[in-house]
Amino acid sequence: GLITRVRGVVDALEYDASDGRSFEEIVVAALSGLVGDVSWHVLMAEFGAHAARNPGLAAVVTGHRAALRDALRPMIVHGLATHGREVAVDDDTLGRGVVAAYEGAMAQAMIEPANPVPARLALELVAAVIWSFSRER
Repeated sequence: GLITRVRGVVDALEYDASDGRSFEEIVVAALSGLVGDVSWHVLMAEFGAHAARNPGLAAVVTGHRAALRDALRPMIVHGLATHGREVAVDDDTLGRGVVAAYEGAMAQAMIEPANPVPARLALELVAAVIWSFSRER
């Protein structure tokens, strides 16, 4: 599933601060393989709407999102460290901010599936949220 794919991406990443890439470029490159087909995001939006009306399902979705946030954290911490930064907020705030930025932009992609801009924006927003929730070490 998605969590396994995220962990695979995190494990495969190589960070090299000397290559001159910006933090945003690293995040976009790392996560671009995880941006699924827009139809998957449509399905997840419908599933989320159903979960909002079903407490049992909501608990499952909440657990899945928490696992996703946990899987992303090592990549975030390491990526920031290559740029002399560290996470400045608690893990829950960081994770929720990242997921909110990504899902918000992907909601636009669902409406404009032929337009590549919203999906690219999702990754750029994730990078911006992570950066804004960090500080110099």
